[in-house]
Amino acid sequence: MREAAATALAAPDKEALEWAAAAARLGGFERCLLLRSEGATLWEYPSSDDGLRLPVDGSFSGRCLSGARAQFADSAGDALHPRERAVLRGCNADYWVALPVLAASGEPSGVVVGLRRTPLGVGTGEQERLMLSLLAEHLALIWRNADLEQALLAARERRRELEAESAGLLQSFRTAALVLTPDHHIEAANQAAAGLLGFELASARGELLTTAAKHQAIAELITTVDATGGGELPAVTLGDEAKTAVELRIHPVFDSRGELRRRVVVIEDTTRQKQADALKTEFVMMISHELRTPLTSIKAFASTLLRDDLGSLADQREWLQIIDRECDRLTALVNDLLAISRLESGQKLPMQFTEFDLVPLLREVVAAQREHATKHSFELALPERLTAEADAEKVRQIFANLVNNAVKYSPRGGCVTVAAAERGAQVEISVRDEGVGIRVEHLDLIFEKFFQVDGSSTRRVGGTGLGLYLTRRLVEAHEGRIWVESEPGAGSTFVVALPRRRHVRDRLGT
Repeated sequence: MREAAATALAAPDKEALEWAAAAARLGGFERCLLLRSEGATLWEYPSSDDGLRLPVDGSFSGRCLSGARAQFADSAGDALHPRERAVLRGCNADYWVALPVLAASGEPSGVVVGLRRTPLGVGTGEQERLMLSLLAEHLALIWRNADLEQALLAARERRRELEAESAGLLQSFRTAALVLTPDHHIEAANQAAAGLLGFELASARGELLTTAAKHQAIAELITTVDATGGGELPAVTLGDEAKTAVELRIHPVFDSRGELRRRVVVIEDTTRQKQADALKTEFVMMISHELRTPLTSIKAFASTLLRDDLGSLADQREWLQIIDRECDRLTALVNDLLAISRLESGQKLPMQFTEFDLVPLLREVVAAQREHATKHSFELALPERLTAEADAEKVRQIFANLVNNAVKYSPRGGCVTVAAAERGAQVEISVRDEGVGIRVEHLDLIFEKFFQVDGSSTRRVGGTGLGLYLTRRLVEAHEGRIWVESEPGAGSTFVVALPRRRHVRDRLGT
């Protein structure tokens, strides 16, 4: 620490040595020493490798420091430390005059020493004492200024460290955040804020926010806050293609006098949250509609059956079939919701793998749809036998949903073709329709939760937007793949590839 201080404070060191030389010359001393205390040691100032070192306890100069008063000794006595005696001999001097250097607090911080060949007699030596006193006072001032400068350097370094830490912390936030001066100049910001507000992070510091930011709606909203204001501000929607929605919070920072020093602005992108809220609202509406439709039919036909004029047995049978069908529809909807709830909570779907023939199952699925699809024709391109190790009920659910979608999204009718074939270690089953088709940009989205193709020809189809999402998850539970090939107006082909055999580790339950 002393070596660093000596290097950093070369000018004060030089000034102290010049004062010591002047005091020695004017006071009639062979030499004047400057000793600074550090803990239990007095060391010669400025510090050097061959400079004098004295223990505070056991040295004459140490007693001067501890007692905070002037001390006088000669080489003939035993008061001097051996190192002090050696310094006297080296200067051809016989007398050691020590005077404490008092800090601003009144505590001694060092000792000035004058080496003389002759003693200071009673009533004489006022000039010599005055020189040592002036040297001690000036040395105290030099040390005090040096300490202050050192403390200032340390404070600046600490400030730089804190600024670096603050900048690093600010950059670590995913949320956009920036620090503004009271007059709305940018003091600091993270990359998220720069990207959201549209300014260059490197050049924006010190600029007025409204000048630097491209998105003036946010900038102007922030700058209109009262000088001591903060809290939450109204939500803002940016005029970009994504219609980004943001919420702002401003946290004022005051100093010890209660004056506003800066504002910390946090800008949270709530686009995904608002989209999720909109999807939830839409989902509740869709589910309500999907539940109300079969319940309305069930209620209507059940009420009819309770009337006295029941009609013919054929009519009653038809009404009961409608009730049974709508109950199946409700059951399927509830089962889908339960399955998705299980998947979303991280649970695996219970699977019952057996080896079975897919051909009869596919024929049954098509036959069930044929009863209600009066506008459509169905073609089957199936081999005589096609076996796979899978969960039969889950496979039935997969293709019932795909064939049902083929019918729903072919509102004008047409042919629905179900084909199947072996492809090495896999079986491939495709469901093709002649319906409205899917735009290219939607091909990767239709298997996502709640997604529905938006168009005048499909908006009236209804549904929850969960069918294809659940279908994909059921296929993945078999370690299979599903994809779609489609063009608008040219129909769609959904292809499911399932392994013919499960992996050995799966069969062993590992």
